[in-house]
Amino acid sequence: MLPRHLVEPLGGKEISRREFIGTGPFVFQEYVNGVSVEWARNKDYFVPGRPYLDGMKLFIMPDSSARHAAFKTGKIHVTDLLGDGMLSSDVSAVKRMRPEAVVQKGLTFNHPNLGLNTKRKPFDDPRVRKAIFLATDRQAGNQVIQQGEGFIGGLFPPASYWALPQEELLKMPGYRQPKDQDIAEAKRLMAEAGYPNGFKTTLLARPGKINEDTAVFFEDQLRRLGIEAQILPREVGAFVAAMNARNFDTFEWAQAILTDDPDQVFGEFYVSKGFRNYEQHVIPGLDELFARQTRELDPAKRKEIVLQMQRMVLEDPAKVVAVWPSLFVLFAPEVKDYKVSPRGVQNNSKFQDVWLAQSE
Repeated sequence: MLPRHLVEPLGGKEISRREFIGTGPFVFQEYVNGVSVEWARNKDYFVPGRPYLDGMKLFIMPDSSARHAAFKTGKIHVTDLLGDGMLSSDVSAVKRMRPEAVVQKGLTFNHPNLGLNTKRKPFDDPRVRKAIFLATDRQAGNQVIQQGEGFIGGLFPPASYWALPQEELLKMPGYRQPKDQDIAEAKRLMAEAGYPNGFKTTLLARPGKINEDTAVFFEDQLRRLGIEAQILPREVGAFVAAMNARNFDTFEWAQAILTDDPDQVFGEFYVSKGFRNYEQHVIPGLDELFARQTRELDPAKRKEIVLQMQRMVLEDPAKVVAVWPSLFVLFAPEVKDYKVSPRGVQNNSKFQDVWLAQSE
């Protein structure tokens, strides 16, 4: 919903992306393209006495080494809250530079995955898609992509209210350990589909460490079925253009969600007309269940529908989630009263209660 006084003068035109609207603890102050974003304290914030800080400044630093150096020298107080991700090896390196740093770990709302274009052969064959889903070793993905610090999950972040229970998920084909039974079934499906020795394909990859690691992981997993995948690295603009045009065989992407609500997760990724259903996958009956759950007012009944939908997607997959990453956040010791949310670092980023102690 948008405020009337900003929308009516536009006469139906879309509001500018540079028009900042909100009721948060900070208000927009300045944006320097490619350098920084600055906010000032919202004097009209609805929580009395908050925020404590006079303002905040976010420095845009795509390079992790630059972020770490800025943190070491005290230029920034917090690193990697909104970055590409920090792994345990990065934490150790930064802690060596600044031993007094405070470390917190949380769950992120992105999920490195492999998408299969269901409108292109051989991925139009559900047996091929299921074989890839079964053969993927998610525990290995956690090691490769997250150095073992991530979380095994399905369509939702593992800590989500809506997620399939871990005890059920980890017993499902594709997730269970050891992998022998799944790999044997995957090879049987490939042979039945006419590809006993695999085939050649391409894997579209987006830049960034987590995406590069994901591409290498899935290239290795596909090779277990004799599938030779050529990784095609693309800059962000070209990658997004190819995705929007559905011009790919397979793709990897650490896709993110803003919230773990089923309306967003299914509405974006899994219903037939979902705008991020890049796989163009249509699962019979899923759209009808989606409409039912979005109208259901009883949370318990809605959850049962959502669990049913997840089982349907995992039974007929076109997207293979490798892992749900964790994120380490480092704070200067003078930063007080910030807690990384266990349900996702994006869930507590208002900084309304944060204050700075005097530096020693």
